[in-house]
Amino acid sequence: MPENEYSKKSQKYLLYLYFCGGKNSDAGKYYLVDTKYANIPGFISPYHGVPDGFIEFGGGIRPQDAKELFNHRHSLLRSATDRTFGALKCRFPILMSAPPYPLPTQVKLVVAACAIHNYIRGEKPDDWIFRMYEQESALQLEDPMLPLEIEQQPVEHAETQLLDIPFESEQLEYASQVRDSIAAEIWNDYIHDFSTI
Repeated sequence: MPENEYSKKSQKYLLYLYFCGGKNSDAGKYYLVDTKYANIPGFISPYHGVPDGFIEFGGGIRPQDAKELFNHRHSLLRSATDRTFGALKCRFPILMSAPPYPLPTQVKLVVAACAIHNYIRGEKPDDWIFRMYEQESALQLEDPMLPLEIEQQPVEHAETQLLDIPFESEQLEYASQVRDSIAAEIWNDYIHDFSTI
């Protein structure tokens, strides 16, 4: 599927989530999305054109500002989410297909799979699927820095594109302010914690 066609489908999916119950930003909860998505109300994307691959306290490379730290933490959360869903889909392959059941039944399947997954996690934390996805995490942490050439490739900025979504400019500005305030809070905590070391 061409990239711009993928982006259009992605935007439609975001709109579906937003208008069909995804309006959870009032509760301080947001969907984490990657750079293919715009930063819109209820959804938080990383800053575009800002690296996220530094090694915190490890190789001596530290974030230069709040945006780099935000992108790094955003990347860590997305990685954890991806591993969790990877383990879920490995354990329950039905989650990888669109079974021929009505949507409410499909939702119940996902909830039931999550409940069983969490039960197994509590009863047998050394389960082979959990170990496999935890090892994947350790492998990712061994060399989190991408080569400089890859990091600095031009990225199409979703935030600067004309979005075919029904949000007022004030709503989009507010979404950016929310992300900026989260980034500032994370940065202030980081600076405070770093100064005590």
